Amino acid sequence: MRVTNRMMVDGMIRNIHKSLTRLDKKYDELATGHQFRYPSDNPVGVTQAMRLKTSIAETKQYVKNADDAILWMESTDAAIGEFGTVVHRLKELAVAGANDTLPQESRAALADEVNQLREHLFMLSNSEQEGRYLFGGTRTNLPPYEKQVGGTITYLGNNQEIQTELGIGVTMGINATGSQVFDDVFDFLEQFETDLRDSNYNSINTAIGNLEDYNDNLLKYRAEIGAKVNRMEMNKTRLEGLQLNYEKILSSVQDVDIAQAVMELQIQEAIQQAALSTGARIIQPTLIDYIR
Repeated sequence: MRVTNRMMVDGMIRNIHKSLTRLDKKYDELATGHQFRYPSDNPVGVTQAMRLKTSIAETKQYVKNADDAILWMESTDAAIGEFGTVVHRLKELAVAGANDTLPQESRAALADEVNQLREHLFMLSNSEQEGRYLFGGTRTNLPPYEKQVGGTITYLGNNQEIQTELGIGVTMGINATGSQVFDDVFDFLEQFETDLRDSNYNSINTAIGNLEDYNDNLLKYRAEIGAKVNRMEMNKTRLEGLQLNYEKILSSVQDVDIAQAVMELQIQEAIQQAALSTGARIIQPTLIDYIR
């Protein structure tokens, strides 16, 4: 087959175009930091990268769930702990009030303190965490306890668990409801206050045992919350390790080895320069040159 100048020029242009395309790809890799721009560049790699990105997004959400749950449970534990402090003080008042040698005016002062502690527990029962009420069950948008006319305090929440997702198909209840923690404490304290004012010694002595029961109940819930926080923190640590692993794999799939890419770019630049230089030599001779 006879090779014409036109064929040589066309071949040269094709080769220069291919070289320029490879050079552009190397520039793009360094500019974006990714090995591919379009799915057609590496269909298998793109599919794997998409799956990894989905896994990373899910894992980040589970970590956020864990952070939110830990904060919720720690706030709950703090409120219950403060309730325990109040119960301890109430028990001291009950022991003092059960002493039949105590003057009535002193017992009345104890009753006044019980009234104030009841008000404090009412405030605790409506504790919030970032605008959501802790002890209302799943009814978190409104105060779980409400004071009625006459001073009666009623529970308006429900007994449902707030579930947080730890992983695919794995959930944990993170709340303690008002009916579990505070139970009938407000009615009890209202009666306890009355018993102190009326010097009802038998009822005051009974109140000491009731307060011990309240304390045992609070300790039970604090132990449960502590165990759940520990589990949640361990799960969070596991998720963070899993997320880091996913990110490393994703980097190996889609990210460019900068040192390798720079070297390949330099090689491709040299090839491009050589192609252009060779092409200039091919198209330089003209018919006049041969006539000479």
